[in-house]
Amino acid sequence: MSGIVGQLERQADHCLHLAYQCQDQKVRRVLRLLAADLTLAAERQRKHLKNSMAAEFAELSRLSREVAAAISQNRIVRGSVRSESASTA
Repeated sequence: MSGIVGQLERQADHCLHLAYQCQDQKVRRVLRLLAADLTLAAERQRKHLKNSMAAEFAELSRLSREVAAAISQNRIVRGSVRSESASTA
């Protein structure tokens, strides 16, 4: 989805790979916890991006409806906007 999400996921995978190769149980546990934390951070970032994109889409939809309404009311002609007084005259 995003560069940062992919980087976090790759780092989590790398930590798991290191944990499986490690002989020290405490270090292995810390690496697995770090991998879990990185995975959670990636998921939080993914949700944040999704929410940001949803908000942006909602704003674009609102603007699109405004433009469509202006066009239907003949307030927009050939790329220019007529003033309210000019359209009622």
